[in-house]
Amino acid sequence: MSPARAAAVEILLAPPGLVPARLDRALARGTLVAEDRALLAEIVLGTLRMRRRLEHALAPLLARPLERLSPRVRAILESAAYQILFLSRVPAYAAVNEAAHLARHGGRAATVGFVNAVLRRLASRPGEVALPDPAADPVRALAVRHSYPDWIARRTLAEIGAEEADAFLACGNRAPAATLRANRLRGGRDALLARLAAEGIAAEPCRHAPDGVRLLERAFLPGLDVLRDGLASVQDESAILVAEIVAPAPGETVVDLCAAPGGKALAIAERGLAGLRVVAIDRPARVARLRENVARLGLVPIARRADGREEGSAAGRVAGGRAPRVELLAGDARALDPIPADAVLVDAPCSGLGVLRRHADLRWTKRESDVARLAALQGALLDAAARWVRPGGRLVYATCTILGAENEDVVRAFLERHPRFALEPLPESIAEFTAAGFFRTWPQRHDMDGAFACCLRSAR
Repeated sequence: MSPARAAAVEILLAPPGLVPARLDRALARGTLVAEDRALLAEIVLGTLRMRRRLEHALAPLLARPLERLSPRVRAILESAAYQILFLSRVPAYAAVNEAAHLARHGGRAATVGFVNAVLRRLASRPGEVALPDPAADPVRALAVRHSYPDWIARRTLAEIGAEEADAFLACGNRAPAATLRANRLRGGRDALLARLAAEGIAAEPCRHAPDGVRLLERAFLPGLDVLRDGLASVQDESAILVAEIVAPAPGETVVDLCAAPGGKALAIAERGLAGLRVVAIDRPARVARLRENVARLGLVPIARRADGREEGSAAGRVAGGRAPRVELLAGDARALDPIPADAVLVDAPCSGLGVLRRHADLRWTKRESDVARLAALQGALLDAAARWVRPGGRLVYATCTILGAENEDVVRAFLERHPRFALEPLPESIAEFTAAGFFRTWPQRHDMDGAFACCLRSAR
């Protein structure tokens, strides 16, 4: 019995939102050889992504709905169906035989026969599974073909039209290359590329982000020495570019109101600008993780209480000089007394539809009702952020969703409530991704995550 396939079934028994974490733990144990680790990740994430398409293919072969089968039998059928339909390098007979072995393990003879019969029928005609007719029901056709809930297909169609929606949803099913942000305090991009080359990891500079490095082959990220040693952080190129929009200058105070796990705030601090003050704020439970990343990258974490006093101090040195400090403040920015800032970043909680290709579970854990709730939260966070921006300062709003309801609509409503702010032109360096004053990236167009950002300038 294949250890990768057996492990995949056990992991897929979890609710969708818990599957990625269980997969990470299984991979981190180091009990599987590299080939089996790769197969395990492919089966688990592929089955999770393509669950609706797999249900559609299996349904005609079953006498009762798939959800009425035992969770284990369902996981066996879906993971094997994924291999038959989407993994051309796996012979169909191997997927069927392994599924039968898994059904036999702790199951009844009738279960083995059932699994074997269903999968043999599927394997005998994998190309004959009819998909919904786009002319009759374009939303359902898109949703089933690319394996999404109807609401994501419907919203995407409304945002960008049929052709682009098809490309966007298809892109969400292709695992992207990993992207790292080089730490300028530890040699920057050249040092990172040299270290990766010395470790036999193929990589290249990102096309647009000055600190970005793209890995050219799959790698187990938690095992990378360059991350452990603080030479880099995992961050998509679109997110790295948001620091270009914040555009920190020496001597400025920059506040990140939703900072954890710290990617954007730390990218700003790593610039090492003279006199730059970076304040990172998040809920208490998330600040601990933020503190770990601050220390890993050679920055000095300073805990600050809600009354503004430091709880303690530390000293650090990078390349013979004092390391930049990052002030950590635990709390809800909507309730804290503001610190007058030159730039405030609101990297808002959102539906995350721009990062579907990186998070296989997201399409199943988000609900359409979340969009209105999140838009209200985003507006409240911007209202709170306005109190922190000094006259003449900047307010940068960013999300990782493609939905206008969480992006342009939120910004326009904020500007109506706060007439002292106005949309600020974005840097020429990101003009390729700018339209009507808004920064937008799309996975199907730019091979980056879907992201949105803008800069709002306060009147003096």
